[in-house]
Amino acid sequence: EKLLVQGSWSWRVADGYVYWSAGMWAMLGYEPHERTETVPDNFYIKHIHPDDVPEAEASWTDYLTSGQSRRAVEHRLVRRDGKVITVVRQSRLIEQDTDGKPLQIVGVTADVTERRRSQGDLQRQADLLRNILDNSQTGIYRLRPVCDPQGGVVNFRFTQANKTLAGLLGCQPSDLEGTLLTERFAATATNGLLDLYRDIWQTGRNQRVEFYYEGDGINAWYDVMVRPYDGELLVTFLDISRRKQYEQAMERQTDNYRSILDASLNAIVSMRAIRQPASDSDVPGSVVDFMMETVNHAMFAMTGRHAEQVQGTTLLTSFPGNLESGFFDVYVRVVETGRSERFTQYYQDTNGLRAWYEVQAVRQGADTVVLTFQDVSELKNYQAELEGQANLLRAVLDNSATGIVLYKAIRDNNRRITDFTHELSNSTNNQVTGRNDLEGTHWLKHYPENIRNGLFDTFVRVTETGQSERLTFPFRAHGIEGWFEALSVKQGDGVLFTYLDISELKAYQQELEQANLELRRSNEELERFAYVASHDLSEPLRKINTFAKMLTDRHAAELAGDGQLFLERMTAAARRMQLLIQSLLDFSRIGRKETTFVAVDLDAVVADVVSDLEVAIANRKAAVQV
Repeated sequence: EKLLVQGSWSWRVADGYVYWSAGMWAMLGYEPHERTETVPDNFYIKHIHPDDVPEAEASWTDYLTSGQSRRAVEHRLVRRDGKVITVVRQSRLIEQDTDGKPLQIVGVTADVTERRRSQGDLQRQADLLRNILDNSQTGIYRLRPVCDPQGGVVNFRFTQANKTLAGLLGCQPSDLEGTLLTERFAATATNGLLDLYRDIWQTGRNQRVEFYYEGDGINAWYDVMVRPYDGELLVTFLDISRRKQYEQAMERQTDNYRSILDASLNAIVSMRAIRQPASDSDVPGSVVDFMMETVNHAMFAMTGRHAEQVQGTTLLTSFPGNLESGFFDVYVRVVETGRSERFTQYYQDTNGLRAWYEVQAVRQGADTVVLTFQDVSELKNYQAELEGQANLLRAVLDNSATGIVLYKAIRDNNRRITDFTHELSNSTNNQVTGRNDLEGTHWLKHYPENIRNGLFDTFVRVTETGQSERLTFPFRAHGIEGWFEALSVKQGDGVLFTYLDISELKAYQQELEQANLELRRSNEELERFAYVASHDLSEPLRKINTFAKMLTDRHAAELAGDGQLFLERMTAAARRMQLLIQSLLDFSRIGRKETTFVAVDLDAVVADVVSDLEVAIANRKAAVQV
């Protein structure tokens, strides 16, 4: 990580004497032999980018007449070599006459070019957050206090407002800027909101409230966040009327928005080396500590320690962790070698302070080191979280049984899609394709078959219409063979393609269809056999029934005793045989006709079965109990 490059300066207003540190000269590209003890008139202004000169001069003039003790402005400078850099110039009034006119101003100018460029990894997240805020119902506005002659706050004036606030009045944000709060929202004078703003301004404490606003044509609940910021009040609000109406019993959810804060000023510390006595007067003793002689107010934001608490103390007394964390060795090296060093290091000590810091250490004079540092813990934690999420996502993708590929459209000058690039390919896709070098390559270069099989047209259609498409298809080309079930979903200017190899399922399906075909053929043959068998068996039974009837009709008188009984049993057995043959035929057709269930007399069924098995039961001397 590249850190800030900065230089300090001072200006005696009365005689126009201007001093620049070595850092200022180096920032503008001047070699040591080209630097002068005093800075020529307008030398700095000549290096300001032409487009930024009017605003920079206006800001400087306003600062000199405003009576403010501090000011920070950002503009561009043109170095001696023509390179354009972006800087933040921080000014502090340290002496003025009895009339309040400036006598001496000191400051620090920091090169923030690399910082602006280093935001690339977080830019997409910031853009997403801004887009969420812009499309949410969150209102944002700033108020500047309006005071009476005694200094009491009597009103507030809008300095900035977004469309959400302006929409409440049916106007544009520019219509609100410069107007009084009670002029636009008269109800604030009586509903307590103006008093709330006064209290926050006087105490300097942030406050968040749920506020019911009634008046000015508005009747709604709002979640309001107010905080003092840069001489103003920053107010954000969200209409929570529906949540109040439907979810009053629920605990408030985390806010859907976060205030994006401008980067606070860096902590700056000027330290003088403390050396132990040397045995040789010509050789300086070794550095054993540093006395912190000058500390700015940003120290509290960076360490939780006020400037007054640490100024005048030694480094290792107030911040003992510098020794074990390795910071102290860097500072000693800077003092001894005179070479500036920039680094990022984790700090912790026995006082409970733990944080990541960006540090720049520059030697000023023989034994003085000037430190500029800022807390970058949040950025470090975010980077670690982002890296962890990316690793987790990649692990999930690579362990998925589903092939996952992200494609980005390649368009010609007419915005027509001509191909796609592989943006991401998980391990399953690499195994199916037999390649692990797809990412960053052109899709059709590897798989031209996708033009002929229509998959390219599908991707184009999904990309242009945003409509997802699901398809099942065989693929036999480029060393890939199988059946696949896939889903194509629009993702940015491209397609997220997920698929599953269903070749085995397809094979099982085909085997099942073949088995069903064989089963139908077997059933048809069984039905034909049953029909023929029932027809062939029915004919002899009809003869048995006929002759039995003839015996009964013609010779019943001659058949006495067992003869009559045997004839009746033979006739009953023939009838049951006829019924069994018909039942066999009906059973063979059971799959081709609707089955109807009816109640039967189980006693009669058992009696018929026992009668049919009478001979077998008698031969085996069996007993049947029902």
